[in-house]
Amino acid sequence: MKIKYKTTKYKFTKGFTLVEALVAISILMIAVTGPMTVAQKGLVSAITSKDQMIAAFLAQDAIEYIKNVRDSNGVKANAIGGTSPDEWLAGLGEIECIKETLEPNETIDSGCNVDTLHNGLLSSSVNYQMCTERSIDGQFLGYGIGDSSTCILSKFSRYIKIKRVNDVVTGEPADEAYIDVLIKWGNGADQQFRIGSYLYNYWGNL
Repeated sequence: MKIKYKTTKYKFTKGFTLVEALVAISILMIAVTGPMTVAQKGLVSAITSKDQMIAAFLAQDAIEYIKNVRDSNGVKANAIGGTSPDEWLAGLGEIECIKETLEPNETIDSGCNVDTLHNGLLSSSVNYQMCTERSIDGQFLGYGIGDSSTCILSKFSRYIKIKRVNDVVTGEPADEAYIDVLIKWGNGADQQFRIGSYLYNYWGNL
């Protein structure tokens, strides 16, 4: 009896070598890292832009409050029959916040702050750091200055100086002042936004 043997042929499929696998993984990492880097930079830019907008609003908020005090002084003076208020900058911190010289390029390391939520210009003895105040149900009310029970400290600090402009002829303080507002935030307050605005006592010229 003759026995027949059947031979099975195996077909070998060529696979990835270790080098090819490493190259594929490297290409995949490059393809993924690029978009992630772009997304991260976009997120950082968005946060930076948000902080700059808040700083600009906080600075303008202080200027508008000071202008409102000036207008209130004028209205009160007009109501009692005067042509100008006895002190058109009354209620703005007096000597603690108002200087008698104009130095627009001066670095602000002191000054005052204003709590527009509670209508008050605060002296230089207060904390310049702003806090976020919320209602009982947690809704955001605005930036103010309060104790830890009502406000959560934010990253922003505000410094305000009001500088009288002297008359070029007499050398005496004129009916003009310069509001200088500086907002600082970030690690070590390395981010800054500064704005200035002139303030006029137009009530005295009516």
